[in-house]
Amino acid sequence: MRGGPTWDRYSEAPLVAVGIHPPWVITADEDGRLVRWDLHSGVRVETTSLCLPPRGLSVDTEGHIAVLVPGSVIVLREGTQPARIAVRDPVQAAFSRCGKRLAVVAADGSCSLIDLETRAVVAPLEVRGQIIGVAAGPRDAWLLTTAGGVHRVAAFGGRAELVRAAPATGPIACSAIDDTVAFATAAGVTVMRVEAHHQRSTAWVGALEVTGIAFGQPGHLAVKRTIKGIVLRDLAEDREYRINL
Repeated sequence: MRGGPTWDRYSEAPLVAVGIHPPWVITADEDGRLVRWDLHSGVRVETTSLCLPPRGLSVDTEGHIAVLVPGSVIVLREGTQPARIAVRDPVQAAFSRCGKRLAVVAADGSCSLIDLETRAVVAPLEVRGQIIGVAAGPRDAWLLTTAGGVHRVAAFGGRAELVRAAPATGPIACSAIDDTVAFATAAGVTVMRVEAHHQRSTAWVGALEVTGIAFGQPGHLAVKRTIKGIVLRDLAEDREYRINL
């Protein structure tokens, strides 16, 4: 692995979630701050106070942000007022490819599909087992991750199909973009293609440090959030960029 530049930045409180929408890295901390960092320089560009402790966030291809807070999801879209949608115990969310729907995973392992225009639940996304992750997959499908692996479900719900088994150690966290899924496990981070027969596995970070991972929208940049900060990995060039917060 080739070396890369290092960011050394200070965060006022422990990080809860991280996302990427070039040219930004977006973080949320325990004190309710939503911060945009310049992806290339690490400069803090903007800080927004959420007034609530966030549990996670999701960023779509247009830069719209869904912030998970106790009892609801706050959707931030350019040119519009923030929309707060009541959701029971949200822990993870993902925008659809078109940006008009939001899939939200609850603490009990269920997943609901929300229409962002009407702010109503239009369908449950169901699979056998508790859901720990959701992402927009290829051809408008959803990719739902359980302890057993990745399942594909149609755009508006329906029968789930297991498309990739999870690593034997079981996932701690997961993220997906297009047809590529990354699992953080006790053995490290595994990156695999949903519809391919090969996979690549690399123990990038010690198991006790990995708390979350996310893909940047171009698909070649993965993010792993650790107790020490953020590690950005360029999958195409096999290079890491560290952000120590």
